[in-house]
Amino acid sequence: TNVSAGSVNTGEVNIGPNDTFDITADGTWNIVAKVYDRSGRTTAQSNTLTFVRDTVAPTITKIAATANSTSAVTTTVTNNDWGVSGQATGGGYEYFLESTSKNQNTSNTYQYTGLSRQYYTIKVIAKDKAGNVSEKTRTIIPVLDFAYTGSAQSYTLQPGKYKLEVWGAQGGAASAHYQQSAYEGGKGGYAVGEVVLTEALLNYVYVGGMGKRVGNAAGGGGFNGGGDASRSYGTSTGYYVGAGRWRG
Repeated sequence: TNVSAGSVNTGEVNIGPNDTFDITADGTWNIVAKVYDRSGRTTAQSNTLTFVRDTVAPTITKIAATANSTSAVTTTVTNNDWGVSGQATGGGYEYFLESTSKNQNTSNTYQYTGLSRQYYTIKVIAKDKAGNVSEKTRTIIPVLDFAYTGSAQSYTLQPGKYKLEVWGAQGGAASAHYQQSAYEGGKGGYAVGEVVLTEALLNYVYVGGMGKRVGNAAGGGGFNGGGDASRSYGTSTGYYVGAGRWRG
């Protein structure tokens, strides 16, 4: 029996009828069986048998996640090695949401959609053609959009990198002779930044409320947000919006 690894001829292995021999190295192997008579002449030869020996599992080193919206998160898998056999037929990546398989394909990127909870556990399995598998899990968090409630809200963030984006509440509004659109309050500020957490952290979120809209009286500011609306008798047309103080 003549054995070669790729284009490298590793020589012949002499075996008797019904004997076996072991191939112990990973790679693409070609085998040709020959039958010799007592004088050493080849009397028969088989076609070439080609197969792949692959005992090394794929290596998932990282799953990156980007929150796209309150209901969608895109994940990207870093896989260092598929081995000599390559991806499994039909796609080497299988994506799970909790315990439910959502998709199998050849792409290392997948978007989870239809999310409605604050966080989920996902799992990605990488499988090669030889059947070797590896898997990795992580937590994903969609965009957290906190609505105004008039009180403090709490949420525990798990370790990871987060983008924080906040808008200040609008100030109160006053009207000239009850014309509601006459004098609108100023818009709040805007800030954005990133934070990296190495451990779980309990956060308190205070969503500010817009200052009150009033007619011929001063309007109070909103909870933790928009300032008071004040009035002035400076002209005959009536009332003006004043910048407000922080409201707790």
